[in-house]
Amino acid sequence: MCLLSYTPNPTIATEDIICYKVVYRKKKSLLDRILNRMVCLSRVYVFEYIYGKLYTSRLTYNRLFENQFVIEEGFHSYSFIPKLLDSDKCIVVCKIPKGSAFYKGCINNTGIEGYVSAQIIILNEYNTTTNQRNK
Repeated sequence: MCLLSYTPNPTIATEDIICYKVVYRKKKSLLDRILNRMVCLSRVYVFEYIYGKLYTSRLTYNRLFENQFVIEEGFHSYSFIPKLLDSDKCIVVCKIPKGSAFYKGCINNTGIEGYVSAQIIILNEYNTTTNQRNK
């Protein structure tokens, strides 16, 4: 997932921003249940998230056109609750913490709004059946 931005400069969050990620479910072992771990897979990497932990990444971009930039590195997320098309995936509720650098823009040039942030915290899983956050 890439984000299209019209500025090369990130914004600094003045308050916590709630966002959403689609992640792959990992088969739960006893250790995973104890540590509350969730696995996120992408084309490039496998990354294991632990609920409540602050993660940090650098932000990088490439110039696409004169006034358009593709934000590549950082934590990609949606600004809304996306639809799931695959039962192996789930939605997690996240927080871009106050003070974090982030970009807001269009995901994959689709018109769908999202973020790429330098920091993220995975709060909990979103229950698509009840449309509520799992505790």
